[in-house]
Amino acid sequence: ATNVYTAEYSTDLTSGNWLTEALTLKSSEQGVDQTNLPDGKDFTQSFYERMEATLPISKVSPSGGLFLRIRVERNE
Repeated sequence: ATNVYTAEYSTDLTSGNWLTEALTLKSSEQGVDQTNLPDGKDFTQSFYERMEATLPISKVSPSGGLFLRIRVERNE
């Protein structure tokens, strides 16, 4: 089984408008460091994976509000 990750952001929580434009999501495959995971196990044995989400500052609302969510879908 594999997991598919989708990062989304919104400048408020009331509109329900989640965007993916200009947002990048990196994982171990793109070189994100996997040392010192919460369960203390080696990455190959751990249930955890560290991800890194990046969004240009120009996408942040003038009020400074920004919310991020990561959806995970499991493909069997």
